[in-house]
Amino acid sequence: MESSKNLYIVTGFLGSGKTTFLNRWLESFENRPIALVINEFGAVDVDGALFDPSRFDIAKISNGSILCSCRSDRFIEVMESLAKASVTDVIVETSGISDISILGKVLGTINQLTKDAYCYKGLITVADCTRIRKTASVSLPVKSQLAYADYILLNKTDLCTEEETEEVLSFIRRINPLCPIEKTYYGIAKNPKKLLDLEVFRKLPVNMKDVVSPWPDKFTCFFQRKISVDRLEALVDFLISHALRVKGFVDTDEGFRFVDAVPGSVKTSEYKFHDFSFLTVIYEHETPLKLLTKKKGVDLFGPEILKIE
Repeated sequence: MESSKNLYIVTGFLGSGKTTFLNRWLESFENRPIALVINEFGAVDVDGALFDPSRFDIAKISNGSILCSCRSDRFIEVMESLAKASVTDVIVETSGISDISILGKVLGTINQLTKDAYCYKGLITVADCTRIRKTASVSLPVKSQLAYADYILLNKTDLCTEEETEEVLSFIRRINPLCPIEKTYYGIAKNPKKLLDLEVFRKLPVNMKDVVSPWPDKFTCFFQRKISVDRLEALVDFLISHALRVKGFVDTDEGFRFVDAVPGSVKTSEYKFHDFSFLTVIYEHETPLKLLTKKKGVDLFGPEILKIE
């Protein structure tokens, strides 16, 4: 019988640095044939464009979390297909708001349908040291990402004092006292090959029933033609003052720009080209951000440039 494929799950809240970590970690697999499953909560894929398709088989699942009823069926279909692929390892990058508490149920279904084609190698969670206490205190999905982790990469510690970092470590250990935690920045694991063979913790160590979790929603801003960099910056600054995450590729008068923003951090960089000019916005549902953005778009660009779906 064909040997089972190693299955790794990488998660982390919006803007934690999990895609940066994953791009670096993939080098540890050297020449092993790998498949990536990239889950984007927004309607248009962003993260999938940041990986080299010539190196890996890439499956993209957008418009919802693979660990909820809206997209779990599609995730199961993809994993059934990959069970027949000529790869040794499958790495799944979940969306930033995935609720890991149903992971066991979904993986159980997958292994039943594929006749145990996968060997679960563990969950790696990338946590933003500057924001994890706040987000995990109010969001059940974020807390579950810590509680079920088999390895936690505490990222962006260079942006915190030593005292702040120790407070964050204590906070995480109260949620998951068994899991190893590595302090880092720029998504760099000190010994990435060690993560290929994790010790898997199978039980949820905390009760999370008392956590209030806001309902996230999303929309996509499509740009009908080029815009100025100044107007792009103005729009992103407006959006991130209300949103949880803003990310996408935008065609400007100075070429394409990759935008990656979370509250308190807005990053833009040059990008070669993308088929669409868009921004995906993830926000708390009770905020009337979609309506506000339509009005802001008219103010910045006029009525014909910005289309929101």
